[in-house]
Amino acid sequence: QDEIDYVLPNSQNFGCKLFTDYDLFNTGQQHLNGCGGPTHTTPITFQVPDIRMLTGEEQKQVCKIALKTTSNQFSFDQSKARCYVADQNIVHSEISPGMYDISGIAVLNFDKLLPASTVITAEAVKAVSKAASATASDFVILGAIPQSEAPSEMPSMQPSTSHKPSSSPSMTAMPSDPPSEYPSIVPSQSAQPSDEPSISTVPSILPTAVPSVSQSPTPVPTTNTPSISVVPTPALTERRVFEEQFRSKDIGYVGTAGQSFETLPGLYTVQGSGLDIWVNFY
Repeated sequence: QDEIDYVLPNSQNFGCKLFTDYDLFNTGQQHLNGCGGPTHTTPITFQVPDIRMLTGEEQKQVCKIALKTTSNQFSFDQSKARCYVADQNIVHSEISPGMYDISGIAVLNFDKLLPASTVITAEAVKAVSKAASATASDFVILGAIPQSEAPSEMPSMQPSTSHKPSSSPSMTAMPSDPPSEYPSIVPSQSAQPSDEPSISTVPSILPTAVPSVSQSPTPVPTTNTPSISVVPTPALTERRVFEEQFRSKDIGYVGTAGQSFETLPGLYTVQGSGLDIWVNFY
């Protein structure tokens, strides 16, 4: 494949329509990697300010991101798949007035020698292509509107239930104003009394037998509330190459396993599912 790419740098754009010596001669032994297996297609669209098509380099970068994401998600050698962008078209954008939609078809070919355990569905390829398009719009396609989805402004209504408790308890800076609806089965015990009495936000329903006397109230700590970004930054993010790989881990039970990897030098892709830390997205 390296020799083919040297002679024909845009060989990926031909998909599986290239011939090796195996196709031309009886004694040929070379096969074209990434062909002979299933072929999946999925639409891609980018909003750009000018009337133009994707350049050859942009097409190769979109496919490179898609292939690396697919090979990482399904654990196979990246050389066992091929990708190219076909049927490009440009029209006035309906969702972004004043911009133009570059639409096309991403074609992914897979090798016939992939393990039987590697089952790649059309839905999985569609999800991979969507993630690759979003990453490409942010970092690869010149002048394109970013497609990365902004985080939700509001948390989910109900948290998810974890089957196993976390190894370390969570710490809160401020207690909740209303008391718990149900008392704990076993009350907690303090080994050492506090130096200063605490302030009760909500008074108890019944008075105590012996009133307590507070010498000085405990100062209430304050926290700085972080701002929430709704719209992603329009400017390109400065890339930085790190010496070590990022570490990632799923929390709870998720529909699609999360992962992170370096897509291009200094460009890291983070993939996962879920709305926030309380709710897992299935």
